[in-house]
Amino acid sequence: MRALLMLGLLALGTPVRAQTELQDGFAGALRGCEEWVLNPSSWATGLGPFVSAVGLGDKMGAVDKVDEAALPPQQLRRANHFWRINSTRGAGYILAVSDQLPMCHITGGGDTDLQPIVESVLASSDFRSRWNRVREVT
Repeated sequence: MRALLMLGLLALGTPVRAQTELQDGFAGALRGCEEWVLNPSSWATGLGPFVSAVGLGDKMGAVDKVDEAALPPQQLRRANHFWRINSTRGAGYILAVSDQLPMCHITGGGDTDLQPIVESVLASSDFRSRWNRVREVT
């Protein structure tokens, strides 16, 4: 029931095409996290395999710096690389990774409420087939 209500709210607030593009962007950012941390060989000798594994094509591009709000916590700001994911004209994500720490950090923003988008991706069978909930964070 909750999933149906969430999908209904998504439909009211964001056009279907934008929903899909935002979902694809966040799912790609998650794939980027997985790939960067779990498969360093995809980027250690060149970024081509990493970018290909993320699967967002020209919607994702490396950038030299990002706004302070998109940076990871201070203790994770070491040897960072930043990827801007332009999901729609007015909204998207920033993926921050490190080539010295096993971490990734995703932020999002723009002209759309991304919370229902993120929740729908995290509830998807694709995501759930790759990740297991260990504990609830409060």
